[in-house]
Amino acid sequence: MSRTAWIVLVVVLLLFTLACAVACLALGAVFVYRGATVTEVVPVPGRFVSRIQETVVSEVAIRTPATLEVRNPWGNVTIRAGEDTDRIEVVATKEARTVSLPQGERLLQQVVVLVEGNGTRSSVWVTGLEDFRFGTVTVNLDITVPDETDVIVLNEAGNVHVEGTRGSIRVRSDAGNIRIRDVTVTEYVDVQNSAGNVDFEGRVLDPDPDPLPWEVALRTSAGNVRFAVPMATPFTVDAETEVGSVISDFELEDLQTGGTVGQWLKGGANMTPISPNVILRSAAGNIRIEPLP
Repeated sequence: MSRTAWIVLVVVLLLFTLACAVACLALGAVFVYRGATVTEVVPVPGRFVSRIQETVVSEVAIRTPATLEVRNPWGNVTIRAGEDTDRIEVVATKEARTVSLPQGERLLQQVVVLVEGNGTRSSVWVTGLEDFRFGTVTVNLDITVPDETDVIVLNEAGNVHVEGTRGSIRVRSDAGNIRIRDVTVTEYVDVQNSAGNVDFEGRVLDPDPDPLPWEVALRTSAGNVRFAVPMATPFTVDAETEVGSVISDFELEDLQTGGTVGQWLKGGANMTPISPNVILRSAAGNIRIEPLP
């Protein structure tokens, strides 16, 4: 083949490649336009990403005092006391972010929210949230429970919010803020977080006539810890942070402090022989103990 023929062939191949690239970009633009009318499509530099949501509502009968266990690897968990005393309602919002709308629909079908109840015990488990290759899925749970409910939450990544319940609370989380509001503790609180703030507001009842004092333990590896109860609440406190400060707005009896900026503190407020023990820990963050208005 002559040199001129080779040149012509190379030019033709280059033009063909350019035409293919233009066609692909055009198709991508059409996909984004059409996708925006069905679900929210968010462009990301270098590729197109689709976002699709699905909401599932479930309920299960329960007897009180109840116990609820929640396992949700990826997503926020909100648990609040409602008016019903004989059921638990779960609103689960599944969201997939993927390279295409059909792929997102397939991922949502793969994720299952199991809601079960048996007598006084109920559970909400999210399954199918493996490490997806072409997208991610999160599940946000909004759960309404009877007032008298013990709460157990096991979460890997996401915020946890518990409000208005009466009973015990146990939370395990790897990443996310934990907020506990307007609760009445009748046995114990056990919160352990790897990364995120822990914020507690509520009432801690005197454990009389139980001879063993109850325990409120709020721990985080990286984040602030706040413990707030009514002024007349009896409790003893043991608070310590490795990096940060410990501040109490209560006038504590038998007060002991240490560290350059008050990094540990021990004492008691309104103490009784069976006052609940409050243990507050943060590896990196501030600790605050304060009365509620």
